[in-house]
Amino acid sequence: MKISYKDFLILLLVITQIFLIFHIVFKTENNHLYNSYSTNNLSDTKEDVRKHDMLNVGGNNNTNNSSEKPNSNILNITRANNLHFTEDLNSSVLYHTRKNDSTVKNISLSKFFMDLPYSNTIRISEEGKEGIIKTYTEDGRIINFDVRNYKPNLDNPRYVKVSKEIRSFKYGVYYKYTFTVQYNNITSVSYCYYRRVGKYYIIMEFNKEDEFVKDMWLRWNEYIENLLYQ
Repeated sequence: MKISYKDFLILLLVITQIFLIFHIVFKTENNHLYNSYSTNNLSDTKEDVRKHDMLNVGGNNNTNNSSEKPNSNILNITRANNLHFTEDLNSSVLYHTRKNDSTVKNISLSKFFMDLPYSNTIRISEEGKEGIIKTYTEDGRIINFDVRNYKPNLDNPRYVKVSKEIRSFKYGVYYKYTFTVQYNNITSVSYCYYRRVGKYYIIMEFNKEDEFVKDMWLRWNEYIENLLYQ
């Protein structure tokens, strides 16, 4: 059967249209996948920043070195020669009768934790550095109880702006750190209380400060004082 020139042009036009339709559908599907991927990446980024809130201290095993340059991201540090004590935690009595560090008992790090329903435990072990982090959650609060035999890098964490405040309570002094992470248009803030007790370093990390958190800090320190000195 002979095909006329006109029929040939019609057939060619139909084939061209079919290819054009496939091209449009394929491109649209690719754009959909790309947009989904981008959205998922944004969600993952937000989740990463949220997770970083409570782990930027807990996951950093670097010790502080006095020879290091001060972190340019530190926003507010109370100088040692001009200390301003914030009276807090229902007590204005400083613990003047502090015993020498030599009297602190040798206690396993696992004994430092109160009897709470913890949701997660992280153990740190690297070249003599030991630590345990336990996570407690209640009513949207996330609290990490962190005990180590060395001081982690609280003042110079990478990519984090740090604000530092010194406070006092019945057991002496402690520090409040505020960590601010900025990624694109996302700003995430987390906090921690820190103090040294003898040869142990005590850190309580949390996502918001309120009376519940302050009371938990006081309870934990009372527990630790009884554990180490009585």
